[in-house]
Amino acid sequence: MPEKIGDISQADMAAKAGVTCKTLRAWRDDDGIDITDEEAVMARAAIKSRGGKPMDEDMAEIKKRHEFYKAELAAHKLEVERGKHVSHEDMAKDGQRAGMLVRTILQKMSGELTPRLAGKNSAEVEKELAKWSREILSNLANYDTLMKIRNERD
Repeated sequence: MPEKIGDISQADMAAKAGVTCKTLRAWRDDDGIDITDEEAVMARAAIKSRGGKPMDEDMAEIKKRHEFYKAELAAHKLEVERGKHVSHEDMAKDGQRAGMLVRTILQKMSGELTPRLAGKNSAEVEKELAKWSREILSNLANYDTLMKIRNERD
């Protein structure tokens, strides 16, 4: 016995659409068409009867969307060129370079500070450490330092 869909059987709906029951089920399973909705079935059948090609109105809408997304893509590319967007890879590489710079500073710290701190009392050591840390942090915060890291990468 044919499967019923609403008030009409699948066979009757398929016949009305000019397709087989198998095609009707394929539209349901593959394309997500609600085969209980006569309007949706007939719209899908109209596309099938045109060989899967959209109607002129559909083509106009497709072209309109295509032009919109083409413009969006061009705007995005321009933003990338202007530096508004940075790729994940660039961020990761910059982070690695910054990490290497900090590691180098920390590795050199004992060699740089030992002569500066030799023979000083605790108050003088504190002042010298504060001075050294300000110099290092100023250097790290300097835009030229960051650009130098980036240029080394390129």
